Amino acid sequence: MLHPRFKCFRWTGDNSFFIKGDLDSFAIGGGSGHFGLWVDENLYLGRSSPCYTFNNCCLAETDDFRVMELEVWTFS
Repeated sequence: MLHPRFKCFRWTGDNSFFIKGDLDSFAIGGGSGHFGLWVDENLYLGRSSPCYTFNNCCLAETDDFRVMELEVWTFS
């Protein structure tokens, strides 16, 4: 069972690498060759690293992880 904790990482203003997506993956945040969050095309494998865009910490227990659940939010 997952026990998520909400934490907010605000834009630092260091770059504008907010989101990137293509047929192979999607990524959020970046800089210096690292993504804040990267998920593969099957929504199965992911990686999280500190990034300049949001000055975040690693978002999982390890850098590489397997996606167990995916929650998507939208604002209107």
